[in-house]
Amino acid sequence: MRWSTMRPQEQGDFFALDIGKERLISHIYFDSGVSLFSYPAKFELLTLDDRNRVVHKVISDGPIICPLKHAARVRRIHIEVIEPQKMENGGVYHWAIHDIKLKEQRLWGLWRAII
Repeated sequence: MRWSTMRPQEQGDFFALDIGKERLISHIYFDSGVSLFSYPAKFELLTLDDRNRVVHKVISDGPIICPLKHAARVRRIHIEVIEPQKMENGGVYHWAIHDIKLKEQRLWGLWRAII
């Protein structure tokens, strides 16, 4: 999977992912790949449950590997640009996500990748 804004990123741009049903998620990993600076300078990551209640909220700089504070039941993931990544000349980079990996916690502490 690859996703891109196909234009310079702006504050308020977001990417949302619905994984179909609640799962017990312990880690979220986003890969911006080889696209230099194709990620927001600062963004907010929210995980939401079946009722759209916020389960985790993380504010991050740069590409993300996000071990959650505790495994939680998650249905949706929402990432929003707070501060776009700017070039030295004042321009703004596009935003691309090359891969997303989620770790689902299973019985007895085992886990598996679901995406």
